Amino acid sequence: MGRYRVNLRGLAEIAANAITHALQKSEVVVCDEVGPMELLSPEFRRAVREMASSPKPILAAIHKQMQDPVILELRNAEDAEVLEVTAENRDELPSLLTSKILTYLTGHASPSQE
Repeated sequence: MGRYRVNLRGLAEIAANAITHALQKSEVVVCDEVGPMELLSPEFRRAVREMASSPKPILAAIHKQMQDPVILELRNAEDAEVLEVTAENRDELPSLLTSKILTYLTGHASPSQE
């Protein structure tokens, strides 16, 4: 097996900036993924904190067992709905998430009210 490496410069220049841009210009913010390696970047960590406090709908893949304060902020955001990806549900999740986001964007209900 190979070793994983973290490109901190790439996380700062690309990933953190993409989140910041999405928060300013998009109706929905998507981030894949927020885990231990990504959170080594202070810029990425800051952008994820901003994302967690945003009123915009967020779709983020987060590390299941990690107890980092930033991940806890995402999990505990006001309208957060945490869905676990499993072998049994992974094929249905894209359509479920799409439906929830579209419902939210059209103003019928927030994703957690369904």
